[in-house]
Amino acid sequence: MSTKIRMLVVDDKSLTSVLDQAGYRKMGVYLKVSAGLSEAVRVLETEPFDVILLNWDSRRFDGATILKQLKRSKFKDVPIVASSVQSGQKVKDTAIENGASLFIEQPIPREFLIQKLKTLLDKSTRVDNRMSISGEAKVKSKGKELNATIVDVSMSGILILCDAKDYEAGDRVHITFKLDSDNAEFKAEGEFARTVDSPKWKGGSQVGLGFKFLNFKGDSQARLERILSFEKNKDIGLQYYL
Repeated sequence: MSTKIRMLVVDDKSLTSVLDQAGYRKMGVYLKVSAGLSEAVRVLETEPFDVILLNWDSRRFDGATILKQLKRSKFKDVPIVASSVQSGQKVKDTAIENGASLFIEQPIPREFLIQKLKTLLDKSTRVDNRMSISGEAKVKSKGKELNATIVDVSMSGILILCDAKDYEAGDRVHITFKLDSDNAEFKAEGEFARTVDSPKWKGGSQVGLGFKFLNFKGDSQARLERILSFEKNKDIGLQYYL
C-alpha cells in the first residue's frame, strides 16, 4: 500500500460535504467522488483505488444494491467501507453480510476515518502478501489432529491455511510444525485467536486460522528466534491477525 490512501467515494453529494475534500487531501488522502454505480465503475476503469467509501443513505441509489453489484464486478477485491447515519445493528449486519469490509456511523471525524482506513488496508496487505515463511503444521485439540500449510509465523503465533472452521476463541491447542528452511520440529502450546479471510482464499473451502503461542517446548523458542532473526520477520506482522 502506498503512503497516500486512494479513496473513491460513492455518494450523491450529502456525504462529500462532510468529508471536506481539501482537508483530507492535506492528510494524505487522494479522493474522487462518483454519484452512483455507473460513474464509480467508469472511474475505477481509469485509475486504481485502495478503498471505496459508500454512502449507505444516498437518496439517489440503494446502498445495499450498489454494494452487491460492486462485489460482483471485477473490482470486487477493492475493500468497501459503508457509512450511514443509522446506528442500529441490523443495518451494520446487512452491510457486512453483503460484502462491506467495514461499517462506520456518520458523522465521521476525519482523523478517525483515516486511522480506520489505514488499519483496514494494512491488515489486507499483510494477510495477502506476507507469505515469506512456509512449512507444514499439525494442530491437536479435543482429541483431533489437523494437518495444515503454514502461511506465516512469528514469535507471537502462527497462521495456517486449512479446511477446518470449528474452533472458538481461546480453545487450547498443541502445535507441532516444520519450516521449509529448517528440518527440526518446533513444538508449542497455544490457543485459537481468530479466522482470517483473504481475497486469495475466497472461492475455495480453505480458511486462514490464527493461533497464539503460549509456551514453547524444549529449545523450540530459541531455534525459532534464530530463524526469524535470519529471515528478518518481525512480530508486528501477526499483530494484525492474531
